[in-house]
Amino acid sequence: MNRIIGTKCSLITSTSITEGEFIITDKNMYFFALRRLKDCNHDFKYPLLWLHDIQLRRYNLHPTALEFFLINQRNFLINFGKKLLNFNRKTRRQIFLKLMSLKLSSMKTSLSNTVTTITPPVILKESKITEKWITREISNFDYLMMLNTIAGRTYNDLNQYPIFPWVIKDYTSQILDINNPEIFRDFSKPIGIQNPKHIEEVKFK
Repeated sequence: MNRIIGTKCSLITSTSITEGEFIITDKNMYFFALRRLKDCNHDFKYPLLWLHDIQLRRYNLHPTALEFFLINQRNFLINFGKKLLNFNRKTRRQIFLKLMSLKLSSMKTSLSNTVTTITPPVILKESKITEKWITREISNFDYLMMLNTIAGRTYNDLNQYPIFPWVIKDYTSQILDINNPEIFRDFSKPIGIQNPKHIEEVKFK
């Protein structure tokens, strides 16, 4: 088994940040925590051929993370940026390009996406998910989840948790009549002033 690349990093989950080392060989991907905790073990080993997609991510508003999606529906978020250690966005780019260069058969990301400056609007256009949603090939939920993913949101980081539009305001009725406009919020106003008492707070003085 040949080691391709390895670097210090942080494994980010919704409840913890684990410092460790991320290693890629010609067969597998590994994460080894620097500290062994009795109540929490984040070490993992996944076959490279399980890798389905890689997305560029921000962490603490810095473009230093990658999110990995596997064919078994698992995913994990790795951050390569920290002030006190010698790794940053360049490391992220190096790992991203190295994995893309392997041309894994399991990967769905197109080779054109190896340019790390690709923007969410470009990804959205290339994905054609809006067309699939319009033709009802995917559900509303799946469409919104895909939009959140493209926008950089993830379940692994509470600061970037997926969001959904607030549509209804009636949470008490047993049955909702979708033909009654009174069950919906006022779409002529932004979310911040749905409550009338907030209108004065946001007006320019």
